Amino acid sequence: MIGIPYFLRQFFTTRSEILKVQSSVTGKCYETDECVFIVNPLQVYKYLLNDLAPIDVLPGEDNKIVFVYNRQESRDLYDKWCKREL
Repeated sequence: MIGIPYFLRQFFTTRSEILKVQSSVTGKCYETDECVFIVNPLQVYKYLLNDLAPIDVLPGEDNKIVFVYNRQESRDLYDKWCKREL
């Protein structure tokens, strides 16, 4: 199951089953292949300061909270994050 985050693998068995997921938190539907999964709270905080809200929030392993963002919508902020400009 390449391309599926480890914490989501328990919910899916085949590629055809991962096309759409509906968030139980926000109610939004998304495709897991089009998303990024962020566990760094500082990065999430910076995204929120820049008006980018997550499309889902999930429980992760090791008592971590996982925030789901659309890959395309978060690309510019991610680039700034990597350059330490955010």
